Amino acid sequence: MKRFSKVLRLGKVKISHFFLITHLVLIVSLLFITYELNKFIISQEMEKLSFQTSQAIAEQIVYDLKNFSMSDDKLKDYLSQLKDRFKRRGLKIRLIQNKIVHKKEKIGNKIILVYPIQMKNFSGSIEIEQDISYYIKEINKKITLAALFSLFPGLIVFLLSELSDKELTKSIKSISRKIENINSLDDLSKLEKELLELPFEEFVKIQENINKLIDRIKKIAVDKNILEFETKILEKFMLTSDSINDWRSFLRDILQQLNEIIDYTYFFSIFKEGESKFTATIFWNCKNYKKFTHLVENYIIKVLKEKGLYDENFLIDFEHIPVGKEKICSNLKELLESKEIINIAKALIVDQPLVGGVVGLGVHITETENSTKALAIESILSILLNYVGSIKAISKYTKELEYYATRDPLTGLYNQRLFWELLDYEVNRARRYNYPFSVLVIDLDNFKVVNDTYGHHFGDEFLVEIARIIQNTLRKGDVIARYGGDEFAIILPLADIEQALSIATRIIENLNKFSIRAPDGKKIKATASIGIATFPYHGKTAKELFTVADSMMYKAKEEGKGKVAVPSQEDIAELLQSAADKSFIILDAVENKKVIPYYQPIKNLKTGKIEAFEVLMRIEHEGKILTADKFIETAENLGLVYKLDLILLEKVMETIVQKFKDKFKCKLFFNLSPKSLIISDFIQKIDSIIGSNINPNQVVFEITERETVRNIKLLEKFTLNLKEKGYQFAIDDFGAGFASFQYVKFLPIDYVKIDGEFIRSLPSSRMDKAFVMSLITLAKALNIKTIAEFIENEEIEQTVKELGVDCGQGFYLGKPTSDISNFLE
Repeated sequence: MKRFSKVLRLGKVKISHFFLITHLVLIVSLLFITYELNKFIISQEMEKLSFQTSQAIAEQIVYDLKNFSMSDDKLKDYLSQLKDRFKRRGLKIRLIQNKIVHKKEKIGNKIILVYPIQMKNFSGSIEIEQDISYYIKEINKKITLAALFSLFPGLIVFLLSELSDKELTKSIKSISRKIENINSLDDLSKLEKELLELPFEEFVKIQENINKLIDRIKKIAVDKNILEFETKILEKFMLTSDSINDWRSFLRDILQQLNEIIDYTYFFSIFKEGESKFTATIFWNCKNYKKFTHLVENYIIKVLKEKGLYDENFLIDFEHIPVGKEKICSNLKELLESKEIINIAKALIVDQPLVGGVVGLGVHITETENSTKALAIESILSILLNYVGSIKAISKYTKELEYYATRDPLTGLYNQRLFWELLDYEVNRARRYNYPFSVLVIDLDNFKVVNDTYGHHFGDEFLVEIARIIQNTLRKGDVIARYGGDEFAIILPLADIEQALSIATRIIENLNKFSIRAPDGKKIKATASIGIATFPYHGKTAKELFTVADSMMYKAKEEGKGKVAVPSQEDIAELLQSAADKSFIILDAVENKKVIPYYQPIKNLKTGKIEAFEVLMRIEHEGKILTADKFIETAENLGLVYKLDLILLEKVMETIVQKFKDKFKCKLFFNLSPKSLIISDFIQKIDSIIGSNINPNQVVFEITERETVRNIKLLEKFTLNLKEKGYQFAIDDFGAGFASFQYVKFLPIDYVKIDGEFIRSLPSSRMDKAFVMSLITLAKALNIKTIAEFIENEEIEQTVKELGVDCGQGFYLGKPTSDISNFLE
């Protein structure tokens, strides 16, 4: 059967020809078999009969010889008569004297019988030879003639097949003509269902089944134009900044294309905003809609009620936007008030709001007879439902991120990054207009004890109250930021030393009056230490002012806490000496290559395996290891930070080559200072150091916000050049400043490291959790991997896992070490 099927696949033949050829092959085969079989049987029978005849003749001769005494002459005459008599029958008779033999044999078509004779006057044998060729030829002629006569049925079958073939060909051409005229779903619906006049019952049944198939196709098929439109929509479904910023324009563009293939009256989208408020946007495909908006609004409220999503206490804001500005819809009122509105208004309403708060979409179409178009519309609505919801969600999250990029999520105050921008701005403005201003650095005393005793939740509540008190103490126009965990920084415009001291003193007094009741019922009081620095007396740059104020804050703590410290000339001289000492340490580290790489593991939170290491810079000085925060700013000011970066790279590559050779497969994260980017040959030096030691895609450069936002074009050029070589990039402290989002927009980012300030309080802070979820949503939409910093305990690790963060880093997962093999073993 398989061979037969294979033969059928070799080519396409007509059914009539197939049956004819099959019949002829069968007849010829039967004739051939019959012919050969008859020849064999007749040959066997002729041979048998010839032996019997020869046997009878031999026995008769022996009988005659025994019963009739014959002289030699008479014997010769007798034999001569026998030969003459049997010669006409093809027999030859011969006497063999003195040799008694009895045998039978066949040579070709000759039958030979040797029969023994033993008498008084004669002893020997008689040989009878009979040639049967003549008889066989005659019989074969008759068989061949019979076979030729049997071919006549085959000729009759051939003629019948030709007639059937003409009928079949005629019918098939008729079907082909009808099929060729089908160019759309509408053409298919007009296809006649007449049975073709075929003389075979089986083909009539086939035609009936074809008509049934046409009926089913018309019920389930979708017009080519609809499919092409769906394809165009899918091609447009790319999340871009334009579609996120203005989803209405995006949707209006889609609806203008929809109008080319489907005649619709309006399209609407519904979003849930908060617990009891909806917004509905209706896009009208005609310009004479304003008198009839209430009809559509009532319909939307009706479908929401049917889903159990709306009651009379809810608010719903309606927005009407025209799409077809030139089109006038005739009989619009009758169409909208028609009882058929439920059938022609296709709405996709979900039971619960989806991502972005999207509740449903709907369209009012004027073509009701085509069920397939309605089905396709529902498919399009399903696609748009998810896409528009995603756009709204990302738009919402982006706005939240923009806010929290400049704000501390716990207290609502400005964050550290914005504080530095505002401080730089105030320095430049004060220098231009020649006026003084002051900076305060505030640190709460003994806050760690409160936090450790009563937990993060109470600690957060405590900080919120402290922030409120400090903010209420300040003047209008003063700038306050939460600088760190329990540290605040304040800019006091137009405030000299005396005014700054007065404000700082009031803050101390108001904090002393404050108390909050702890979970165990105890009253907890707050004290703080405050340091002051005034421009231009204590510093002429933002960093100098903050450094002085920060040092004074620590001086206030040393003097007993709960105090305010103003810098003296001796304090300024001591700070300058400290800066000089740091400069010497950095120069020595560069000259003698005293940079030491430390490695902190970055784990894949799904697999638990180490996926990468962050390489941290340390400097060895007089037997002590200095962390980067102790010297990096000084190195940048000296213009030597790029040399430290290159030395660090060299040391890491040496370690990789010596210890692992080509077996090292993890990624390495390097922090690059923005100051290094202005060095013309920095990229070439990086590439030459890394060289062939490891694959470039194993190297990830971390970008920080220190002064880089001013040079975004330079940074973009730098990253693109290295990206072409295969290197990857990460944003450090993502979310801590708005510049992070500029980096995502302009730079080829592969990883974002979520700022540790948000990670630390995740388990207890609902606001931080919401913010981190927003960051994760944005990163996933842009196909960027996320890394959570500052994972300090199991609870934080479990929380970031549940939120869907890809990787984690922190002391709980692994502390920095100078020996990377400790982790890889």
